[in-house]
Amino acid sequence: MTNTKQAQRTPGPWHLNWSNGENIVRTIETDRALEVAIMTTGDFGDPTELANARFIVRACNAHDDLIAVARRCDELLSVICATNHPPKTSIALITDLRTAIAKAEAS
Repeated sequence: MTNTKQAQRTPGPWHLNWSNGENIVRTIETDRALEVAIMTTGDFGDPTELANARFIVRACNAHDDLIAVARRCDELLSVICATNHPPKTSIALITDLRTAIAKAEAS
């Protein structure tokens, strides 16, 4: 039997564990010490690797807040456009906003 229930992501906040021991292991963890991602590499000094890991953590930690604000903006723009004669740029903005929300929430 196939499990049709969609898995939920690990709740945040997430942070980096960027340790340098005998084996170079980097993890992204939660405050409850749940490992979300594990990265191993032989190039401990690669600044791009650290920048990418920091970006992942920032993006994941900001995700819920950004989606909430985007939804509120969508609601407000929809009301404004429904009660006024909006410029085409406003309608395009709503479309772009809804596309971005859908992309962020896609599994």
